[in-house]
Amino acid sequence: MRSLTNIFLFLLFFKNAAFQLSKIQSDSEVLFDLINKKGYNPLVRPKGLIQNENGGFSPTLVKISIYVRYISNINEMSNEYSMQITFRQSWIDSRLRFDNNDTLFNPPNYFVLNKDDFLWKPDFFFANEISGHKHSIDQPNKLVRVYKDGTVLISQRISLVLSSPYNLINFPLDHQMIYLDIASYAHTIDDIHFEWYEESPIQMKTGINNSLPQFLIETYSTEHCQSITTLGNFSCLRLQFKLSRETEFYFFHIFIPQILLVLTSMVSFWLHPSGIPGRVTLGVTTLLTITTSANGGAGSKIHHVSYLRAIDFWNFINIFFIFCSLIEFAITSFLFNRTNKKSDDESNSLIESTEKNNVLNRRACSQNILDKFSGIQAIKIDYFSRIVFPILYFIFVITFFMYYGNERKHQ
Repeated sequence: MRSLTNIFLFLLFFKNAAFQLSKIQSDSEVLFDLINKKGYNPLVRPKGLIQNENGGFSPTLVKISIYVRYISNINEMSNEYSMQITFRQSWIDSRLRFDNNDTLFNPPNYFVLNKDDFLWKPDFFFANEISGHKHSIDQPNKLVRVYKDGTVLISQRISLVLSSPYNLINFPLDHQMIYLDIASYAHTIDDIHFEWYEESPIQMKTGINNSLPQFLIETYSTEHCQSITTLGNFSCLRLQFKLSRETEFYFFHIFIPQILLVLTSMVSFWLHPSGIPGRVTLGVTTLLTITTSANGGAGSKIHHVSYLRAIDFWNFINIFFIFCSLIEFAITSFLFNRTNKKSDDESNSLIESTEKNNVLNRRACSQNILDKFSGIQAIKIDYFSRIVFPILYFIFVITFFMYYGNERKHQ
């Protein structure tokens, strides 16, 4: 009985020793030896899991998930932004199964590979990529696992510069949509089909909004997209972010200063019409200041577009109000300094022709209107402007923010 126990312990020790000896080989070498015996060809894509009536197989299903590390450098001038992600892709290659392999004693749940050049891999690419690179400091930032049921998982860190058109019609009270498109380069949907992971396809790094000084990430969505060319229909996935622009900067650097400038220009209505130097200085200074603000402010740093933006409409109305205050001053000053006189032509009206009488009557009517507001009566225009101008301007300001605020909610 004791001898049988010794034999059993010896066999157990021998198997463990053999297993430990096999571990001297790397996981990559062990897996390579296994699949090499099966005649594995990395140029041939794995079969799908479903066989159809004609004996063929369904497309290879590749599942995608993304861990977003940061989003930055949103540039409306060049219609691009930067993103760093951990890109994970997974598929099943039944040729790599080793759970029923007799040559492995107590096989692990998965092998971690230090190289994957002997494996078949999907030919994905980022359709809206401008430039990008994979990280390799101080080792390639890449994880490759092959599970015993043949599931392959590849995870790698990638930095990208991506193109994304921006709609600036509501700038700066706007939302922006940015996206990342993933598609197969050479295999059509009959060969490869991309799908998002069922659970948590997108993960976001904590504090990711700190990398976006001008925006907040409101929501994100995953969907399928179309990638149709003359060569066929290719599987495509899209990750889309909805960004809300932070407006505090624009309120403190554009909206509030320009409101104060317009109100300052209306101070001229409270100055006496005879104070020409003060009213001219006030009107011209505010007009030049707001024009400089409109042409050199934050809105000028956005690339030129063919449509009217919210900031353009705002600047135009503000400049228009200041210009109208200058026109009001010119009219008031002219009437105040005009003498109340009657036309000398009225004394000769009896000897002139009927046609000339009509002309003189029209002139007399115009003169009567001017005489009504001439001299001290011109101050009434200032009284009227003191009330009407601020009311109209505040109606505009309230309407502007109500309209674009509503557009911001429903954009």
